[in-house]
Amino acid sequence: MSVRTAVVVVTAWLLLGVTGCTASNGTSSSAASAAGPEASTPPPLSGSAGTGTPSTGTLPYLDCGDALEFTFPDPAAAPYAGPPPHLTVGEATSSLPREWVAYDKARTRWDWEVPRAQLLVCETGVRKRGDTLLRECTDTIPNVDLYAATYTFTVYELKTGRQVAAVEIDSDSVDPKGAAVGCPAAFTYQVGQGAPSFYQAVSEETLTERLRPLVMAAL
Repeated sequence: MSVRTAVVVVTAWLLLGVTGCTASNGTSSSAASAAGPEASTPPPLSGSAGTGTPSTGTLPYLDCGDALEFTFPDPAAAPYAGPPPHLTVGEATSSLPREWVAYDKARTRWDWEVPRAQLLVCETGVRKRGDTLLRECTDTIPNVDLYAATYTFTVYELKTGRQVAAVEIDSDSVDPKGAAVGCPAAFTYQVGQGAPSFYQAVSEETLTERLRPLVMAAL
């Protein structure tokens, strides 16, 4: 089946948003979450999550990375204990304060020093919130619609695989002019099915504040 790729003008304010990105037709894009059916229960983790049994494999979640390049759970990781901050890893952590993320000693943006991490942060769900159209995204061909959404971010103890918390956050990201952020930089869709709608992003500030009680807990 043929696949058509949208042609876009990449705009700088896309960087203000925080989302994973899965189109309703099963294809992937790289800027905002695509609107589709109501979010279903995430599939189980590879191995025995929550039991502390070591496992390797992938986490098929929206924003945990298609294939994590480290063991999960990881018995060698630091326990979720002691004074804050409790360092994090995971694709969703790219929008958290740098001091909260277990970056390598070179302090590069995308490389993690996993043994120092205590928490894995994943975007595990997204569902449409209401039917009000926030904006039409006009930088892609074809144009697409943008709606509000509620995201679920699930936090796991890296050492054991234990779920620490699941946090639901409403989308709220806007650009300096007050327009909702989340329009895609690019997306693919199957000819005959039409282009999907997309979801507004969660702002970095909101994600940080909602995860603060977990990362900054004195344990």
